[in-house]
Amino acid sequence: MEVLETPFLYAHVENPMPIKLKKTTADELIFHIEIQGKKHYFSCFPVWNATENAWIITFELASFLKPIFDDKSIMFVGYDFTLNAENSVVGYAVRGGISKREFMQLKKMDSEIFSYRLLSAERQFLLTTRTQSSTINIKRGELRYIYFFRDPNNDITFSASGLTPQLFAADSFNLVCFDLVQWKGATTVNQITITKATHTTTINIIDSEVDNKILLMFRNSLGVFEHIELTGKGNTDPNIQTEEYGQYNEDYGDFSQLNRRGISKEFIEAESGYKNFDELNFIKDLLMSDEIYLITGNEELPCRVSTSNFKIPLTINTPQSVSLRISLADQERNYTDITPVQLGPVPPIIGDGDILLTPSGSAIFAYITV
Repeated sequence: MEVLETPFLYAHVENPMPIKLKKTTADELIFHIEIQGKKHYFSCFPVWNATENAWIITFELASFLKPIFDDKSIMFVGYDFTLNAENSVVGYAVRGGISKREFMQLKKMDSEIFSYRLLSAERQFLLTTRTQSSTINIKRGELRYIYFFRDPNNDITFSASGLTPQLFAADSFNLVCFDLVQWKGATTVNQITITKATHTTTINIIDSEVDNKILLMFRNSLGVFEHIELTGKGNTDPNIQTEEYGQYNEDYGDFSQLNRRGISKEFIEAESGYKNFDELNFIKDLLMSDEIYLITGNEELPCRVSTSNFKIPLTINTPQSVSLRISLADQERNYTDITPVQLGPVPPIIGDGDILLTPSGSAIFAYITV
């Protein structure tokens, strides 16, 4: 048996992870995939390929691995795909994915997103969909966590004027979530420099002039959480739905129309505020996200975000604003006012916070603060 195609060492589970095998017979193939110490056994039959003049087996490894990522706390898993004593494929499947267009462009270069950018010492390597540029503009209120993969060959240093630099020494493949909240609170810090080998990425921190802002947190296409501020005008609609019923009044001899207790499915209509080209594409990733939270006080409220008219001009001479609808996930039958100071600390949602993940994919809560 000959192995014709395998995934790269690191691959996103939302992108193709093909395995193609060549056999001289039509016999059934039995194989197993070992993930986190557990073996999963499968079998399949080859198909005759006249071009190859051989029996070919082609299947998508990602389809076997995707169910593992139903657990939101898992960001990547190591796997060992064993065919026989002579043939095995070892690699890492990582949550998230890139666009088909970028995937195909990199494939033509015989490359993939990890060696090209996410583990590169020559390009911006952060797990952000704001931009692939080495200059990143982030509003101060959006600056919460920075995710990146630890590089086995290069140190990574975060530095800012007046603050102690943070060094992440070269180490085995790992996901790091660096807490920048304290840096955000230092109003004198307007720029953060991230250095890996000879490459420098610069984060410019921008203060918003608008006080009444809406903050959303969402899981981006690369599988981690980012924040976005909506700085345009917003309105809340309690969207109360009631049902009438008639109650007979014996004294009067007629029916009275009364309400059953209503249901409120609250939503917010808000303008994004003026955004440039990269920021509009960032909103596109927000709209495609499967996990979004409205941040209000110390609460993280699950919600959906949609728009009825979202267009990105091919050429942007002036920033554009987008009308968004934020629908809270939960219905309410009761109302009570919540005073935020009465609430205790809210634990981080699963998969967020300052997390280091081991190569096996199990979560180790290692809080990194400055």
